Amino acid sequence: MTVMLSLSLSVVVSEHAYAQRKGDIVFKEAEDEKAAYEAMILKNYRYNNLDFKIMNDFYQRCMRDGSSAFFKCECLANKYINKKVVYADTITDYEIHQETAKDCVDITAVAGMTYTECSKLGSVDARWSEEYCECYANKYAKEFAASNGYMTNGQQKNSRSDAMKECNFAKLDLLEAQERRRKLQAQLEQQARDRMR
Repeated sequence: MTVMLSLSLSVVVSEHAYAQRKGDIVFKEAEDEKAAYEAMILKNYRYNNLDFKIMNDFYQRCMRDGSSAFFKCECLANKYINKKVVYADTITDYEIHQETAKDCVDITAVAGMTYTECSKLGSVDARWSEEYCECYANKYAKEFAASNGYMTNGQQKNSRSDAMKECNFAKLDLLEAQERRRKLQAQLEQQARDRMR
């Protein structure tokens, strides 16, 4: 009975894994076909003044709305106009951003912004040192890029927490506590010596 159940479970798991791989393959083939279609349309297309204006307007909006803290605006603007040329009004700006943002993540800008936020805390708490902030910012930026530039608030919190752990924030806290205890003990010993004089 156990062997039969185990075999049945094994078959179900195998079928699910096969279906997953098949789904991944079908999705990849659809993406490849879409990319080939877009390349074919854009191959001989001549951009006009209106296209350049649309692209420039998009770039300016990207620089103003804070997107440049996470994405390369020039990259987004180029991809935006290409999608508009191919699909015209049948695709929304949101859909374009969903499709193209992953290719335009600016990991350096994300790390820089995160480092700046972190270093501001360093003036209040020594654990947020330059070395720690550099580690933390780089880890967080890599996780942001791996998410293709989309993180919910919960995912951001988890990524920040993961970065803190990887950069030994808790260890820094422990080391700081040990240092405080050592200094306090030295101070108490000095006070005791002073009283004995």
